[in-house]
Amino acid sequence: SNIIYENNYPSIPKSVFLIDENNLRSGIYYIGWTYIINNTWNINKIPLTENYDISLASVYVPPFQYQPGNVNIEIQNDISQVTLSLSNKTINDLSRNIYYKNFDYSDISQVNIHYYVWTPNTVYTVDNLNGWILPSDYNGINDIRIKEYPSIYYNSITGLYEFYDISYNGELGLDKTKSFVKTVSGKNLFDMSKVVFTATDFGLEELPYSSDYYENGQMVPYIASWGYSLTMKSTSSFANVTITSDISNSDSPNYIFRDVNWIISYDSSNNAYFENNNYEKYLYSSLILKEVIPPPEPDVIYNSYRCGVGGCVKTTTKTKETKNFIQRYASLFDVDFRVASKINFYCNSSRPNENSVIRNDVVSINNNTSTNNNTSSTNNNTSSTNNNTSTNNN
Repeated sequence: SNIIYENNYPSIPKSVFLIDENNLRSGIYYIGWTYIINNTWNINKIPLTENYDISLASVYVPPFQYQPGNVNIEIQNDISQVTLSLSNKTINDLSRNIYYKNFDYSDISQVNIHYYVWTPNTVYTVDNLNGWILPSDYNGINDIRIKEYPSIYYNSITGLYEFYDISYNGELGLDKTKSFVKTVSGKNLFDMSKVVFTATDFGLEELPYSSDYYENGQMVPYIASWGYSLTMKSTSSFANVTITSDISNSDSPNYIFRDVNWIISYDSSNNAYFENNNYEKYLYSSLILKEVIPPPEPDVIYNSYRCGVGGCVKTTTKTKETKNFIQRYASLFDVDFRVASKINFYCNSSRPNENSVIRNDVVSINNNTSTNNNTSSTNNNTSSTNNNTSTNNN
């Protein structure tokens, strides 16, 4: 027969692979391949290893740190504290990353979760040159530049999309040295998922209002973020190495950072854009605390012209009279009954003429007649002049 049989021996595979990050663990992978033949003439037949090179391709998968998402920020209704918290999903994802995908639970001495807050009163101003920096053309709480770093934003002045760079002292993102920080350490991540900042933590007696601080006509927000670092045990292969979620170009052997892996390009109109969508970034949360000033009380419209906001003004004045109306009225009937027999009372039809003068103790009547009779009567046993009655008839 002219048929020649030849074994197809496996060769060294190419060391280029698609990595499923959800299930892959970090470490060194050795990769090779072979085959098994099962047919009429061969059952579980494999090529003999002495007939080919058994060298394997090796792939090193370094630790790939968890990318922190947004932290929840909340201010209590009584404006007494700022609370930062992580969702259950975030805690579960972080736990899977550090305890399964990258390291063993026994490798880690402790996990440190860092919470950062930038407050409105510490923003950079002409009066606070050491403050954290907002863009000079900041356009409000939806500005992409306070939501993530790196970021590309639209510059309304140039009409172009531009890269916003806020690096400081070799670090990237918002300046952490200008923030207030609280660190919670341990290994039970659910016990470390929330922290509280009070006004005292900010060195104040009460929380500052965003409405008291402005940049480019916009209220300055509270901004928050979080990160983590791992302290490894001395028995771990990463002993004396700090694994951190910070992003850095540093090649220090004592740290493992997240990589600066974004690539920025420019189109023909000089607009900036990211070449890849999957890159490391910092994510920030923000919140506006606005002081609520109660509205003024509405004006009350009164029916009387005398009434106003202060009430109704009294228009009567109190005099210093010795007798009131009732007392004065009663005195009209204050009769001295000792001379009652000499008092003339005119009832109904009998009335004095218009020249009559009536007193309580004296009644004097003047009649114009032609007869002059002088009659004088003196009250016996009475020496007082006021007790005499005199009648003159002319």
